[in-house]
Amino acid sequence: FGAAALPDSGIDTLLRDADGVLWAGTRRGLFLLRQGQSVQQITLGGKAGLPVNSLLRDSAGRLWIGSRTSGAYLLAAGAPNATPVLESGAQPTLQSERVGSIVEATPDEIWFGINGGNGGIVVLDVPHHTTRRIRHRSDTPDSLADNDVLAMFRERSGIIYAANMVGISQHAPQPGAVATIRHLAPGRSGVLSVPSVMNAPDGKLWLSLISGGVELIDPYRGYSGQLAGSNGLPPGRVLTTAAGPDGETYIGTQHGLFRASADGRSLQRVALPQRRDEEEVWNLTVAGRTLWMGGLDGLWALDLPVNGGTPRLLRHEGKSLGDPRVTAILPAGDDIWVGTRTGLARLGPDVVEVMPADLGTPDRLPPGYVSSLLLDTQGRLWLSNFGTGVVVLERTDADGRRRFRRIGMQQGLPDSGANKLLQDRQGMIWASTDAGLARIDPRSLTVQPLGPGEGVQVPMYWTNSGTVTSEGELVFGGLSGLTVVRPQVLSSWHYTPPMVVTRILLNDKEMPVGPYNAGLGDKAAPITVTTTARERGFSVEFAALDYSAPERNRYAYQLKGFDSHWVETEATSRRASYNNLPQGDYVLLLRGSNRNGDWAAPLEVPVRVLPAWHQRPEARLALLALE
Repeated sequence: FGAAALPDSGIDTLLRDADGVLWAGTRRGLFLLRQGQSVQQITLGGKAGLPVNSLLRDSAGRLWIGSRTSGAYLLAAGAPNATPVLESGAQPTLQSERVGSIVEATPDEIWFGINGGNGGIVVLDVPHHTTRRIRHRSDTPDSLADNDVLAMFRERSGIIYAANMVGISQHAPQPGAVATIRHLAPGRSGVLSVPSVMNAPDGKLWLSLISGGVELIDPYRGYSGQLAGSNGLPPGRVLTTAAGPDGETYIGTQHGLFRASADGRSLQRVALPQRRDEEEVWNLTVAGRTLWMGGLDGLWALDLPVNGGTPRLLRHEGKSLGDPRVTAILPAGDDIWVGTRTGLARLGPDVVEVMPADLGTPDRLPPGYVSSLLLDTQGRLWLSNFGTGVVVLERTDADGRRRFRRIGMQQGLPDSGANKLLQDRQGMIWASTDAGLARIDPRSLTVQPLGPGEGVQVPMYWTNSGTVTSEGELVFGGLSGLTVVRPQVLSSWHYTPPMVVTRILLNDKEMPVGPYNAGLGDKAAPITVTTTARERGFSVEFAALDYSAPERNRYAYQLKGFDSHWVETEATSRRASYNNLPQGDYVLLLRGSNRNGDWAAPLEVPVRVLPAWHQRPEARLALLALE
């Protein structure tokens, strides 16, 4: 198409359809170019000549258009005019902004990168015709790095990269299994830090905050209310909450025990004659009409009267627990399991059993801070240990000896600091740790770690902070937000990454890597090691292109004809090196996995080691002639 076919202006973007039709986005409008036909101009919102600088044909065949001055447009098949994309909200600005790039995040979600104006990324929910805007927040570490989005790119696995003046932001689309809540309302600043979470009988979540007070959240309607100093709550942190038998809520604070009405509007201190009012309350659990309370002064059992009066003391255990600093409480039939800062105890009706702790014996209870307790569907006791990981009480011998099973980092736990255990409706055990979450199969005790690749953006969690909602969602309280998990929609990562050679050094000199990434396999020209290069040899660096959590990718290599087995290598050092090899032809096999450890097909790199001068046939004949 010659210069006369289009207006005398710059061409900012081109899109070629499968049938050969060419779309040209220019400074003076959008044009449709067909071979042998006259150029056709497409109007945008009834206007001709609007400058166009981005185009996208999505998987459903829709054409999305981004303009330099007037937002985004959609051109339906066969339509002569493109219709504008309307932004949701009270003060939409998209129709006056510059759309610099467009990507299809999912078949039902289109992203528009905004350069200038309000900036950020406008996310369009195509079926519902609604939008939301992704923007930078200085108090949110995983937000967009900068609001001026210069370019976007969707990588083959679905990861989206957004380039801006600060650098590159990366987003891995998730199936909605994990959500992160950083703020209770859009206009409120400060990242959530939630030491305690309770699911109330009416379905509301009671979140205690590190800054003080309790926030009430309705999962369907959002923010519901707050308990703070104005309600009579003392200054300082709320440490724990528990639902009472009559709809009330008991609140443990750094300054004693309080009781709140179901709606949180009325609050009063619960005075105990046997205990100082200002004594800290670290744990609360209700079983029937008994309130079990733990603090730095041991375990207290309180009978709750029907009329809401002063509870009656039933039992108090202190030093008999082995450590009076109570960290977790779990009623189990006639027994009460008690976690402390150094171990575990069991309270029977007339006995207190302190579990012997021994770090050196694998089937003994390891010593350390017990951060939470749980009974699984098989009736086994689980505990999270801040320092060892997760521990399961597997059985009790005839002589009364308790046998424990430890699940730590060697078994796949992300971190040895385990904070809270929850069980989902499928019976799986979930643990929050100081490096993400883990799902544990109670039958096989296999561990599946969950981190940023699965959408877990809260890196560290509070001890014993978490609950299961009435909808079966798991909620974990973290130091920088709240993680909500929907176990039923969690899907495995089945992406098979391509294997590529990233660098070849032969006798300390660079070699081109392209021929070995072209799919030729052992038919590619071999890496040829000459006599002079044998001592220094060669090295091949390689990678599996799964960018979702590259630190979890696995790697191994094998030189067929020399190695008898696969040699595993770290994700941070993906290199196979050889020198002084015997003469001959070899094939170097390179393999890598995705983040779940599923291996991709090996990449083949042929290698040829030439014989030394004295090993060549003509040299041997000459030596024989001299003899």
